[in-house]
Amino acid sequence: MSSNDSHNNSQSNSQSAVAPQAPKTGQGCANCESTDDWGHSSWCPRCGWYPALNTCVEVDSAEEDVQQEQPLEWYEVIPGWAWVVGAGEVALIVLSILGRVTTDTVSGERGHWALIQLFVGFCSLMVGQAWAYMYAVMKSSDFGPTDIFFQPLAIWGPSNRILPKSAPRLALAVWGATAAFLAVAVIGGINYNALFEDWGFEEQAQANMVHEIVRQAREGEGEESLEEAIDEFVGDEEDKEEVIIETQDLDCLIIGYIGESPEKFTGLVLASLVKGKLQYVGTVFNGIPKEDREILADRMATLGRDRPFVKAKVAANWLQPTLMCRINCEGLTKRNKLKKPAFVSRLADAK
Repeated sequence: MSSNDSHNNSQSNSQSAVAPQAPKTGQGCANCESTDDWGHSSWCPRCGWYPALNTCVEVDSAEEDVQQEQPLEWYEVIPGWAWVVGAGEVALIVLSILGRVTTDTVSGERGHWALIQLFVGFCSLMVGQAWAYMYAVMKSSDFGPTDIFFQPLAIWGPSNRILPKSAPRLALAVWGATAAFLAVAVIGGINYNALFEDWGFEEQAQANMVHEIVRQAREGEGEESLEEAIDEFVGDEEDKEEVIIETQDLDCLIIGYIGESPEKFTGLVLASLVKGKLQYVGTVFNGIPKEDREILADRMATLGRDRPFVKAKVAANWLQPTLMCRINCEGLTKRNKLKKPAFVSRLADAK
């Protein structure tokens, strides 16, 4: 054999010792019949079959995971704690809608429901916020005593980094904020003006006036007196003979309103003390400011009743003995009716 033939044979033997290449296109792994591309590897990426050694080698777990990884559905990406928080949000929405459709503003039930939900929601929000703040203070010196109010979102950073462990405090805050928002935006019916009426901002009616209202409310509405009964048969001509009293302000109880609805009332039906007794004294149509008119309309919508608190021969919508006002007049007629009444101001509620 020539030296050239020997050189060719040795080169052929060295090439046969090189690791085998991947199967030809269309041919699978001899072991698992996988047609996956081997790339630059000398073994099957699926089962680890190494043809040169006629055996299987261990495939790297990370490489195997890449090969077996499948795309996730959208619902698989959402963590379990987020599903719980979302379910609570849906429940709050349903509860708020239920509170809206099953209550009415006339009886005040809707406003009471909304106030309770607003209070509970606010407390829940504050508990979750305080919980996150305490954890943030323990984990970082960057937060100060006022940051719970001035950095309400920043203090949640440390808690969010340990989710789902911190999910309970996050749920408290989210549910609380949602409940408070829905109480105002969906349920409604809250009389915001009543929150300030008893804080000393409104002037009080005369003490004897309030005492008489309370006394009569406790004793019930009495029968019409003989004098009052006779007055009903006396013509309006007597009102022309006026008892002239110098112009004065009178504290009056609003016992009703004239109009098809509280929002469209045209006059207020009034009662006041006459000779120490609460009596119907007429109606007032003039001088009611727009702001007072809106407040009275909101209040009257929740204070309706079937019959007048004080006997009054006038067609009106009757109210609970609660709302008070001050009237200016030029005097009273012999039948104790106001002469040229004009609205002055609202007063604090009768208690």
